[in-house]
Amino acid sequence: MKQMIDYLNRLDSDSLVNDLAENAKVVDQRSDSSDNTSEDSGHKTNIPADGGLFNVPAQYQGTWYTYPADDNKLDTIKISQHESTDGKYIIELHKVDRKVNYNYMEKYAKSKSYLKATKNWGRASFWNLHGIKYLNVMGWMQGAGDGTFYGPHTENGQPVLVIAEGAGLWTNCVAWKSPQLAQQYKHKKFKDLYYQDDE
Repeated sequence: MKQMIDYLNRLDSDSLVNDLAENAKVVDQRSDSSDNTSEDSGHKTNIPADGGLFNVPAQYQGTWYTYPADDNKLDTIKISQHESTDGKYIIELHKVDRKVNYNYMEKYAKSKSYLKATKNWGRASFWNLHGIKYLNVMGWMQGAGDGTFYGPHTENGQPVLVIAEGAGLWTNCVAWKSPQLAQQYKHKKFKDLYYQDDE
């Protein structure tokens, strides 16, 4: 920053700096650990139905490791303030504009430009069930299905992310902060979690 200022001062570029400053937009992307999903917390686009970026609270964020049910392959899940990465797909998390209902999917289903613009978007929201506040992630244009649910929790004194699915938010697996813990508790079922075969 100092070098940039010195360079502009040497060129006597006050008028250039003033012109640029008038059109500059400062975007604060610092992490906010609070559960702030208000309209002004995310950066909106002009794309119809976009309510802005979804702010993911800190307890959901990080790199998590798990062995999904009936799978012996280690999965890595990454969640940041506005994105989730499951395998190779990076999903940018957005809210649906409160003034718009979900019929935007039907309205824009055949719009190639809309589908292209929202291709890597996810629709995020919170669900409370079984004493856990889950982050639900669905495809932006996903009309059927329940998406994936991520719930911060504690097991054996360790912070974990419960991965749930289906209408009953049944536990699929538990994700840990290290591959070693994921291996140690591979496919273990915990008594305080809800599994589909428990019903």
